[in-house]
Amino acid sequence: MNGSNIVRGFPYPVLEEGNLSFPAGKYTPDIQMGADGFSATIHHALQGAPLISRLIEEGNADYACTVSIPKAGYRKLYRSNNPNQSVQWDRDSVGEPAILHPLIVCHRQFECKFSTTDGVSNAWIGRIGVFEPGSKVALGPFFRTASSMQSLLSFTPDSELDSGQFTVKPCSEDGFYFVVKVAPELHRFLQQPEDHRSHRNSIMTHIVSCCFEFLAKGYKKDNEEESWRSHRNLLALAADLESRGLPIWDADEFIPEKAATVLHPHQIPRSESDES
Repeated sequence: MNGSNIVRGFPYPVLEEGNLSFPAGKYTPDIQMGADGFSATIHHALQGAPLISRLIEEGNADYACTVSIPKAGYRKLYRSNNPNQSVQWDRDSVGEPAILHPLIVCHRQFECKFSTTDGVSNAWIGRIGVFEPGSKVALGPFFRTASSMQSLLSFTPDSELDSGQFTVKPCSEDGFYFVVKVAPELHRFLQQPEDHRSHRNSIMTHIVSCCFEFLAKGYKKDNEEESWRSHRNLLALAADLESRGLPIWDADEFIPEKAATVLHPHQIPRSESDES
């Protein structure tokens, strides 16, 4: 059974997929991962649920997002009164891709008598709901970070680099990851590409290809100075590649640039003639 299709019973109306409490309600949060792989921006898009909008405006509820790593026993709830919420988690606390869950949650105790202006279904009109601190009034889908490679990248601005330049260097002092030093202007672009995400993705393809090239050279079966299997995030990355039908870096048939373009495929711009 798919847990995302389970609808639980609440003593108050809740906006989530499969729940009929808000007939016209839509909660469609959008998540954009940060360039460092350990942060994200969540845009909480809420429509057709006047009750929840009012709870937020009156300070009874907040936008929120949980960040969890089940295998590491890591879980943290981030709150914000801004629909554009930024979250950041500690590299040392996780070491594996995070699971993000956007939601809207109450932080005060209060009662509410539901009316036709709340946007709730007829079954709730006239009833009184009791909200406790922590009551979840809107639940978005779970989001698993797109690639295990994200947990291996640490981006740092470097003023000694000229515009558009970057360097990639492995680091195994605290687990294993790649230090990606980038020119300040390029660092800002990777964090906020705005309408140029395809170009950002191409830069990420180049960076990831450099990382795979190092792994292919430094962790061949016949040239292992240190077993890469001792690092949880490398194990997660290897499992990610294998799940996509790709060999891992200690195999003779591994091709760094192919692995990089599978994780970050180049997006070819479409011309008007292509769309006609």
